[in-house]
Amino acid sequence: MSYSLKLSPPVSPSARMRGVHPQPQVTYRSARVSRLSDAVQSGRTGEVVRFWEEVRKAGGYLFEPLGDTDQEAGRPPDDLLATFFWKATYETHNVLFSWFGSARPEDYYMSNLPGTDVWYKTLRVYRDSRFSYTLSPNDRPEDRALTSQPDPANPVSAYGGSVSVFATPKAPVEWTREVPTKRGLVQERRFESTLLAGAYPAWIYTPPDYAPNGGPYPLVVLFDGEGYVANFDDRRRLIPTMFDNLIERGRMRPAIVCFLGGFRGTRNGLAPLNEVSTDAVATELLPWLMSMYAISTNPRDVVIGGYSAGGTKASLIALKYPALFGNVLSQSGAFRGPVNTYEPNLVARLFVRAERAPVRFYLDVGLYDPGGSVRADDESNTAGNRHFRDVLQAKGYDVIYRETGGAHEFVHWSATLAEALVALLGQSR
Repeated sequence: MSYSLKLSPPVSPSARMRGVHPQPQVTYRSARVSRLSDAVQSGRTGEVVRFWEEVRKAGGYLFEPLGDTDQEAGRPPDDLLATFFWKATYETHNVLFSWFGSARPEDYYMSNLPGTDVWYKTLRVYRDSRFSYTLSPNDRPEDRALTSQPDPANPVSAYGGSVSVFATPKAPVEWTREVPTKRGLVQERRFESTLLAGAYPAWIYTPPDYAPNGGPYPLVVLFDGEGYVANFDDRRRLIPTMFDNLIERGRMRPAIVCFLGGFRGTRNGLAPLNEVSTDAVATELLPWLMSMYAISTNPRDVVIGGYSAGGTKASLIALKYPALFGNVLSQSGAFRGPVNTYEPNLVARLFVRAERAPVRFYLDVGLYDPGGSVRADDESNTAGNRHFRDVLQAKGYDVIYRETGGAHEFVHWSATLAEALVALLGQSR
């Protein structure tokens, strides 16, 4: 038996794109790009070299104010125009600007300045925006995993350098870039639950100069601990560094923090109506932590929270056990309800029916959070958080509510977490 093997030469993405030219949608125009276009048309092609140096110094994107005639009803007057760029160093037929706010990716193809290597896309952004993005030259959906890449002109990245980070001057402060004078300690332990018949990783942060015989210290319990401790950045110290800096600067009291991991995938632990997991947190996890650390028994010193489904779960745990958990910290809580799991607004409905509990809430959601998991006939995750806020306020709860220009991702949560902790565990409390 014989076989023959024929190898075909590989076809590059740029070659596959020849003859394919998607029409970019232009909603906003950059005055800076218009000036460059005028210069090129006048024969001053050297302006392109100076332009790229300007982009490099700016960090990959340029800001411009909105014109007075370009104000939309209901939008703040100090929104900005942000223009992103791609320098074509090889044959380029299109470039896709990809970010979490792009519910319709086809709306975010860049335009090319004729006769130059300049590709650009101008967006209108909120004044306090922070989100991740990538650029995909010679983009096709089937090739996007290969062509998508961080912005070569932007030095700020996340998720191990796989994406670039965009931030406006008024974006929330991360509190993670500076190196603190003193470091807290993070220890990985195993939380054994009899009710759930399983063991879960738990990363426990103790503040600098923690004294086992001191305190008592406030406690913060955060679900999806893997994300908070490890997944956002390769350094694995990002969120603990934030705690170190906030404590060193006197913005929050020294606290014990439990990042509880593995809880989402076991018996649907974060599902709001999973009473077993709710009871396990209150009757097993909390006593376990208090047996090892000098933790306050005052519920006003105890915060339970998380992002997405973790925020909804934390809300219902505090509703059932307000004598233990006096604060809820919810980041982009999934209050609209993901499909096939529970009905939309279920958590809000449960709070409507229950008596008001002595619990404070900090709700944070990104204005670019489309809530991709909600039903097609329902509204966004942002709308779900607004609805839950309204229910809480109508019931008489103490609610701090924040909306910033972020998406459903850690680039947003890593910064707004600091604001939440200062509000709930600030020195004045």
